[in-house]
Amino acid sequence: MPYGVFLIFLTLGTHGYCYVYFEWESKVIGTKVSENHVNLGVLLLIWKENEYLGPGQSKEKEKKRTNEGLHHCIDVKVADDGGNCKKQGLYAKAKTWQKLYSVMCSSYSSTNVFDTGNYTTDLLRVQSESYTPNNIPPPKPLLIATPLQDGEFPLLLFLHGYLLYNSFYSQLIQHVASHGFIVIAPQLYTAAGPDTSDEIHSVAAITNWLSKGISKFLPPNVRPNLSKLALGGHSRGGKTAFALALRKLNITTDLKFSALIGVDPVDGMDKGKQTPPPVLTYVPNSFDIDMAVMIIGSGLGEVKRNPLFPPCAPKGVNHENFFNECKKPAWYFVAKDYGHSDMLDDDTNGIRGKATYCLCKNGESRKPMRSFVGGVIVAFLKAYLHDENGDLFAVRDMHVSLPVEIKSDSFV
Repeated sequence: MPYGVFLIFLTLGTHGYCYVYFEWESKVIGTKVSENHVNLGVLLLIWKENEYLGPGQSKEKEKKRTNEGLHHCIDVKVADDGGNCKKQGLYAKAKTWQKLYSVMCSSYSSTNVFDTGNYTTDLLRVQSESYTPNNIPPPKPLLIATPLQDGEFPLLLFLHGYLLYNSFYSQLIQHVASHGFIVIAPQLYTAAGPDTSDEIHSVAAITNWLSKGISKFLPPNVRPNLSKLALGGHSRGGKTAFALALRKLNITTDLKFSALIGVDPVDGMDKGKQTPPPVLTYVPNSFDIDMAVMIIGSGLGEVKRNPLFPPCAPKGVNHENFFNECKKPAWYFVAKDYGHSDMLDDDTNGIRGKATYCLCKNGESRKPMRSFVGGVIVAFLKAYLHDENGDLFAVRDMHVSLPVEIKSDSFV
């Protein structure tokens, strides 16, 4: 579409400022549109609540809008604090922009990301010795949550926390898979010291194995889209994910990651007591990461459960520090009244499973936090692997009911 002068229809049924979201140099910008301040060189399609109010179209409900899947539009929200957007026939003269990366459609999904999605899922266990003449075994045992319906799906490689089992995340990864993603959770170790170097090497090896072996272990009608690959992890697994993304130990992978997620990441016991190799540098915006990042923190992670044990996500090495070192685009959510282990399964068996309830300060129950973590992961993956950012914007703008109270959120 050539940039020039385009007619913008602002036929709104109520008074209110219009807020336009678009992407400018990889940063999401909100612009208040009024009669004297319209600077977008593309034709706007206007949404008001659940109704489509664009030129030449009849009003339609949200489900039909979602199913049709609009592209190349800019979302305009209506607030109740003014009246400068009612005038019809405004013209927008495009400024000369050296970089206009993309126009972002913010149509909210008809499926709440915090609820179970529309895909039936299964949990598959793959052992590292699962060798036959027709397949190549993975470097480490895997727990795979996959949709069962026919289709091609993006992948999330998700890393467990310190001394935890990948099975403790079964409910979380199935939630993500139910929204149309293949989630691969390796068991990186059963016992480990403070050094994470072996884990970084293992994750790189698993990543390189995906193109050779993952298809053989999935249902025959399920196809992995290896061009849409995300990396994430919880606690020490979050630190490991960042270490690989930062190319620590000079380790690289054959496949390229497009999104990075840290779920309450922890880089050691305290500032100056980081586990090797250290990830945090304590220099703002210093992470050299060429992908979108999301950090999810727990409000109670930095609180001691009792005087005998340190907090599970201590100040100085936790989610706040990770986010401070991120560059744009980066998203940050902190769940106020939930702890470091509250995204795990309700039933985590064995001594280690019981310890997840005893060592960390926890919220009242795990389900709300697990739903929240799973939901924002889905929204983030949809935004950066599918270019469908409506759900992520809806979470940010509180246009959906959240299962937890947010202590803080930030976006760069």
